[in-house]
Amino acid sequence: MDYFEGLHGKQKDVNKAIEEFKKLANENKNSMAMYQLYICYDQGIGVDKNIEEAFSWLKKAAEDVNNAEANFKLGIHYQIGKYVEENQKLAFEYFEKASLRNHVIAQLSLAYCYEIGNGVVSSSAEAMRWYSLAARYIDRGGVKAYPGMGRLFHYGIGITKNDQEALRMFRQAAQYGDPRGYSFLGLCYQHGTGVNKSMQKAIRYYRQATENNGMEGPLYLGICLLDGLGMNINEKKAAKYLSLSSKR
Repeated sequence: MDYFEGLHGKQKDVNKAIEEFKKLANENKNSMAMYQLYICYDQGIGVDKNIEEAFSWLKKAAEDVNNAEANFKLGIHYQIGKYVEENQKLAFEYFEKASLRNHVIAQLSLAYCYEIGNGVVSSSAEAMRWYSLAARYIDRGGVKAYPGMGRLFHYGIGITKNDQEALRMFRQAAQYGDPRGYSFLGLCYQHGTGVNKSMQKAIRYYRQATENNGMEGPLYLGICLLDGLGMNINEKKAAKYLSLSSKR
């Protein structure tokens, strides 16, 4: 890594770094070196981009159950069918391996798999458990667990429906600036879920979601402008927001 990033007084030399990665990977079976080789071949850093070589190194790196990042990334490949045939069951299995090593984003992915039954039998209880575990690590992306838990309480599928608890989760997410937290709060005020209806507050939260780079915020603002919900109909502005949403 020293040559790869120019650390500890060593001049950055990607070619030399790749040589070291290959030596560590082949001679020491070092999974971190294997993962770095995956990145190099996947992105064409210091070598020609080669998807077969990239995926091969990623699979080797993921054989180390302690390499949570490699297992999570392999799960993503199977989930979206990148370099390999889509396989939701395998995606779930790799997310689970990474989650057991406290990979927070993997825990969020695993929770969502349980929530919608993707690669596994749906289970709101398991989804809630993994969202709750991820929520402990706000600084590592765990804030995204709060909208997930809020959804579970809101829809009450497999657990007791509780709009007040859903609202609390959405507010918790919004407190940390999460755009989906703002969007869900907006929906609550628009439809009167756990609160008195208020299009004024709904639009305010949609705007905050938009300002925080959310996808749903501009979508809902666009719909409000098209239908005249809390605002005057303005098709030109609506098109602007809908276009913004599609780009995020």
